[in-house]
Amino acid sequence: MGLTSPFENLDMLLGRPILLDIDSLQDKLVNRPRGGYCYEHNLLFTAVLDRFGYRVSPLGARVRQAGSALMGSDKLQPRSHALLRVRADGEDWLADVGFGGEGLLEPIPLVPGATVRQAGWTYRLDREPGGVWVLRSLHPDGWFDLYSFTGEPHHHVDYGVYNHSASTSPSSPFVKRVVVQRTLRQVTGDELAGVLTATFGIVMEPGEVARLP
Repeated sequence: MGLTSPFENLDMLLGRPILLDIDSLQDKLVNRPRGGYCYEHNLLFTAVLDRFGYRVSPLGARVRQAGSALMGSDKLQPRSHALLRVRADGEDWLADVGFGGEGLLEPIPLVPGATVRQAGWTYRLDREPGGVWVLRSLHPDGWFDLYSFTGEPHHHVDYGVYNHSASTSPSSPFVKRVVVQRTLRQVTGDELAGVLTATFGIVMEPGEVARLP
């Protein structure tokens, strides 16, 4: 989904609620088409996996991206990211189609030290004391923490609370500026509508782009 449905926060900036029921997610991400963020992408992906008979456990992660203006800091962060543990062929996998930025494109075995290379990025899963998992990506200067999580299952009501905070709180990075994954250059306000359509396949209603910060 990360390759076909972009990571974006446009509805938040337009003051619209982020709806997490399956009908709304399918309408937004598939029919319209638009993009979304972790709760939207991973909940719709959960429904797809469930339909195919996979056992899925939704999880919650703390973003660790140090120094990132959009995604976190080196301080302890609240659980704010949705991800999935999927049971397939007798093994557990970490699946995450909604992180944006340096997020996974394919599942990774949920095994300490598991290392994979995907589309030019190298990822590794490590286990810290206390049973905390950490997903890391390899940079020229070493391994970079993306997020940490435990195996505690989460529920739709948990995601509802996290989603409300992330999409409405003045302290959330998602309500402060446009975030659309795959942007490779600085885009001016005059260019934004064309880039959203040509690069991401996102079609906005007349006047909506002018309302974005």
